[in-house]
Formats: sequence, C-alpha cells, structure tokens
Amino acid sequence: MKPKVLVTRRLFDEVVVRLSEHFEVDYHDDDDALSAMELTARLADKNGVMLVLTDKLDAQILAGAPHLKVACNVAVGYNNIDVPACTARGVMATNTPGVLNDTTADMVWALLMASARRVVAADKWTRDGQWQAWRFLDKWLGQDVHHATVGILGMGRIGQAIAKRARGFDMRVIYHNRTPQPDVKDATWVEKDVLFAEADFVVVMVPYSPATHHLIGTAELAQMKPTAHLINVARGGVVDDVALIAALKNRQISGAGLDVFEGEPALNPNFFELDNVTLTPHIGSSTRATRMAMAMCAADNLIAALSGQTPPNLLNPETIKDSPVGADVTPSRRAILLFGHGAKNPEWAAPFVAIRGAILARDSSALVESGFLELMRPTFAEAVDRLVAQGAGEITVVPIFMAAGSHINKDLPLLAAAAMDQHQGVAIKLAPPVGAETSVLNAMADYAMTVKAAG
Repeated sequence: MKPKVLVTRRLFDEVVVRLSEHFEVDYHDDDDALSAMELTARLADKNGVMLVLTDKLDAQILAGAPHLKVACNVAVGYNNIDVPACTARGVMATNTPGVLNDTTADMVWALLMASARRVVAADKWTRDGQWQAWRFLDKWLGQDVHHATVGILGMGRIGQAIAKRARGFDMRVIYHNRTPQPDVKDATWVEKDVLFAEADFVVVMVPYSPATHHLIGTAELAQMKPTAHLINVARGGVVDDVALIAALKNRQISGAGLDVFEGEPALNPNFFELDNVTLTPHIGSSTRATRMAMAMCAADNLIAALSGQTPPNLLNPETIKDSPVGADVTPSRRAILLFGHGAKNPEWAAPFVAIRGAILARDSSALVESGFLELMRPTFAEAVDRLVAQGAGEITVVPIFMAAGSHINKDLPLLAAAAMDQHQGVAIKLAPPVGAETSVLNAMADYAMTVKAAG
C-alpha cells in the first residue's frame, strides 16, 4: 500500500503526477487555504504533507495527525511550521533552499528601481491623463541607483546574489550580519547603525523569528537618510509596518518597495494612501521556472522521507534517530569538513581527494566534504551547505595547512560563526590542524575518523 500524503494547495500538474507515482495523493486543487479544522481532518490518516508558507502547522494540528512522518514546506522560510513541535512528535520538517536565490534577488532589484524612479506612481499618473506637458523640473525627479550605496541586512545566499547585481551598477555594497563573512567579496561588513545611516537603499533579507520581530522600527527608520529607500522581500514582521507607514507619510524616508507585510494578505490599509511605496503581493519567487523548482524540491524531500532516506533539506535532523521512517538511515549525523587555504594550482586539491577517499573506504556512510578559503571550489560556505543538505547537524572542521604561512587559523572562527549564523542549529567544531603532505594521508584518515567518532 502506498503512503498517504496531502498537498494543501494547487500546484503544477507535473508535480502532482510525480507524487502520484509514489503516494496516494489527497490533492486540494485550490488556491484558497484549508481552514485549521479542514487541515486537521485531512491529515488524520496522512503520512506526509506538502504545504505552503500560509499554511500553519502547529502543535494542535500535529496532535490530530498521529501517522504524520514529514511536513514539506514549499518555501525557504518556515515560520509557518512549529519545528520544535514537529521534532517532539518525530515529524521531519523540510524547506526548499537554494532554488530561488536569483529570482528573489531579481525581485529586489525590480522593487529597488521602481521605488527609486517612482515607476508605479508615474504609471498611475500617466494612465489618469494628468500628463499635459513635459517639464525639466517636475514631480517625477527620482534618485540614481548607479554609484549609490546599498546596505544589505542579512548577507545569506540571496543577499550575496543582490550584492552581485549591485556591482553591475557600480554601487558601494555594505552589509550587516551578526558576524562578518570572509567568503563575501567586494562588500564591507558594518555595524547595523552604520548601515542604516549610510545606505541609500536598505535591503532587508533576514528570516523572521521572535528575535527578528520588528528588527526595523521607529529608531532604525530615524537613522536612515531622508533620501533613502527601504526594500523588504524577506518576511512580514521583520519591519514594524506601523512605524514604516509613519516614516513614509512624514517623508522621513523617501520611499519603500515591499513584497511582504505583517498579517498578509490583510496588510495595513494605510499603505494604500501613500504614493511613495511600491506594493507587491509576496511574489519574490514567482516565476514559473522557480516555483516549479521549489515544488519539485519539496517533492524530492517528501519522496526521500517516506522512502526511508534522509530528506535533502531536513530542518530537524534529530528526528531521524527516533522516527520509524528514518530507522534505516545512518543514525550519526556528524560530518567532517576538510578545509585548506585555496590556491591557483588545482593540484593542491589532490591531498583532499586522497584523504576523503581514505575516510570513505573505512566508513562508506561518513559525511565528508572539502572546502577552500580562496580560489578553488567549493568555498567553506558551499561545503557546509552540502553537508547540511545531507542532514549533518554537527560538523568537525579539520584545517589542512597547504603551505607555510597559511592564515586559515585566524579565518576559521569567522567562517564557522557565519556558517552557524546561516544554518541555525548546526554545531561546527574546529579540530587541530594537520599538514597536507603525502606522508600524513593515512594518519590523517585515522585522525579524522577518531574526530568523527569522538564528536
């Protein structure tokens, strides 16, 4: 008998057909959300659910779903899912990271330029027949994007994609995370108050959580330039909408471009009275290709979870050990990241390949990746991403000195802190460094396995 799954919202036909090959699918083929009561009733006999960011999955609904093994969000953010409650009941939770970075960055740029040049208000004014003559100095004087300063609050994958586009406009890029990210090039880490004071465009890219609720409020808006614009495509609730409306109404800041809101879709109606804000209905990832990739990524997670495998984008790996579905999965989620100073000479990657091979020869289930500081790939962040995607909840970093004078020791703490900032709940430990000479390869394999066993 096939496992039973619920799909809570209308998706692409191709996704539903693919799921039907593996499951008995209860498909809610509608754009309107199920009520909490309806969702609870339809989950009563389900093993898995694929849901979207407006579907709330909390402890009360989970209590009425005794057979549920996995909840797959078709989104990167997952504040609609009570992950601790899922973990307590042994329910795996997943999201869809990575597939929408560029599309969301494009949306940031659409809002940024529309706000800077007042495109939406000018369009309405023109359609209303108010354009009677051309004037050199008129009400539509906007602000330049080129050579301006963009401040990115939250330099994750999407933030880096935004920064990459900014360089094409010859912009100065500053950013703020809790810790600087050494992997980020051509952007300068600054304190948060400096970012608000110096940026011509403040772009919000932090996830929502109780810690980031109203991260931007009256005090932060007061620090911004009167000519500055605020762009938010992250999550509603990170910005205090009431404070933002007041700042826009009083021309305390020049404008805003918003794709997310508190209480959406029932956003604050006072936004509609303003002509210096561009509003879109949470469409940051809304292209056919990206939404298809998101849905297929969620399907991958669902199929893996109910096939006895670790879902590629598992948010709570601690459920694997206790979950009946995950009983056949390797219980250890520790991993090893071999890390060295990058080089122009690709032959320097050879020791990493040999060490990784020696480790896997001893334990084929080991999670092992290699990362580099500079020119070779993958970078530290990319290697961590790959390990986390495989379900690693604890990563031991083994520094490998590629040459005398390597300075990876001073960079590693910052890299590890940035990675943990990006992947909440993942522990990263630093092991003592070793050399990369051929003579130490076998010893290194023994050493790395000892580190893995000891945790």
